[in-house]
Amino acid sequence: MKKLILMVTVLAVLVIAGTTVLAHGSNGAFSFDRMLPTMQEHHPNWTEEELRGMYEYCHGEDRDRR
Repeated sequence: MKKLILMVTVLAVLVIAGTTVLAHGSNGAFSFDRMLPTMQEHHPNWTEEELRGMYEYCHGEDRDRR
């Protein structure tokens, strides 16, 4: 029983740590410039200004422009 509790605890710590690293490590991975081609595919009739507005509404200001 102790081994099971230890294994579950270790697994939980690894999942939490991995999620944290992924979230912080992707800084810039979803910049507006990188996402623009995909957004244009999904919303072909939108202007770049409309897409930028949607991006900033969903993700905040583009960090690459700071």
